[in-house]
Amino acid sequence: MKKVLIVISIALLFMSCNNDDENNLQVESKQIKTIKINQFYVDSLFYKEEKLTSLKSYHRGLLMKTDNYEYNTAGFLSKKITSKSPGGQLNSVDYEYYPDGRLKSRKVRLTGFAATEQIITYDYAYDGNKIIITDDKYGPNQRTIMLDSKNRITLIEKQGEYSQLNFRFCEYSYDENDNITTMNFKSNELSELNIYNFDFDKKTNPFPSLDFNLPNDLSINKLEAVSIDAVYDFTQMGTGDYICFFNFQNHNNITSIKVQNFNSSYNYQYTDFNFPSEIIFKNYIMKFSY
Repeated sequence: MKKVLIVISIALLFMSCNNDDENNLQVESKQIKTIKINQFYVDSLFYKEEKLTSLKSYHRGLLMKTDNYEYNTAGFLSKKITSKSPGGQLNSVDYEYYPDGRLKSRKVRLTGFAATEQIITYDYAYDGNKIIITDDKYGPNQRTIMLDSKNRITLIEKQGEYSQLNFRFCEYSYDENDNITTMNFKSNELSELNIYNFDFDKKTNPFPSLDFNLPNDLSINKLEAVSIDAVYDFTQMGTGDYICFFNFQNHNNITSIKVQNFNSSYNYQYTDFNFPSEIIFKNYIMKFSY
């Protein structure tokens, strides 16, 4: 339990926002240029015609990973190519869509250092307020995603060979700004139910600028996060991998988390256009430039 709480705490460094209700300001979209974490990790982001085209991740000045993004003629993300240094490991993700623009599949190709290749396919089927996600990572696995009337994800249930040992279900409730205020999480059939409560500020979330919106009020990164069980944690700190459901769902910055006897708070500095310029949590400092 303690380990999970530590991971969640790190995850919540990356929460963000959308509206300044206190000042009733209409804030234009801002794109992140750099993200620095404790001065050791730096991510540089590049755009063309307001679309993210490349993300380069550095550690102590050394390039560790590059993500390049390609788009189809309709403007939807079609391919992500990741090259890792040193060693030159190359991974890719191909995206396929239904005619109405909803995500149909993600085909992930992972190349090991011994030139071995693993292909994992995630398929997405839609039925009213339900999305069924199937994958073949460890044999057949299935996730059932429930949506509310605003197409916000309210419930994730996982079935499959490994679900008893891994993620079982996660349930969310929201405020009027689409922030997750409560999360009920159960990691497996035998574990206790953990209830997390979150508070937010009124400032704007920068992370949606790294996402890829879909016509049904969902997005690539939200669906990818729930597909790979990145529903509450952030384990790739400083590697340029920000795929966590919290990062792209919340419209405002989280200021506190409460669960059982565990409480944690987050401190922010803001730009004059109400985006966070700095987040401080315990020994972690994250800085943004726009």
